Amino acid sequence: MDNTLNIPFNTKKLLLLLVGSVLFVVGGIFFIIEPENFTHSHRRYSPEKIVFIGISSILFFGLIGILIIKKLIKNKPALTINTKGIIDKSNASSIGFIKWEDIKKISNTDKFISIKLKNPNHYISQIKNPFLKQLVKANYRFSGSLVNITKASLKTDPNEVIKIRQEKLDSTKN
Repeated sequence: MDNTLNIPFNTKKLLLLLVGSVLFVVGGIFFIIEPENFTHSHRRYSPEKIVFIGISSILFFGLIGILIIKKLIKNKPALTINTKGIIDKSNASSIGFIKWEDIKKISNTDKFISIKLKNPNHYISQIKNPFLKQLVKANYRFSGSLVNITKASLKTDPNEVIKIRQEKLDSTKN
């Protein structure tokens, strides 16, 4: 019997985010092509600032769009729960595999499932990518938890996920 539970991404929300990213990229292109058209109503912005905003929009939302497309193409689960632990791939700052015995507390807020770890520095030290490491550290400083899963990104009812996780966590303590 397989005790693995795979929880997919909410594909509809990913597609909406992709459409939003594309719209911001298109808007950025218009800012670059015709910056003068956007300076009349906002006289405080020079054409050079409008071009800079356009380039920034294309780079940022283009990257977001690429990441969303990769998630949609790979079609891998956002979360995998099994007897050994969980594999979190739900967002850009996900740290991957977490053993059940390393979890101290699971919290449920309106928008997030937060998992506090017994030794978060151990997980941070395992991250090789310096950008990701800084992102995870910032997330940890800001939220007080190394693992924060946005409920809206999951296709499954988040309360069911919490219930399953808590049962797994309780079974490892016995």
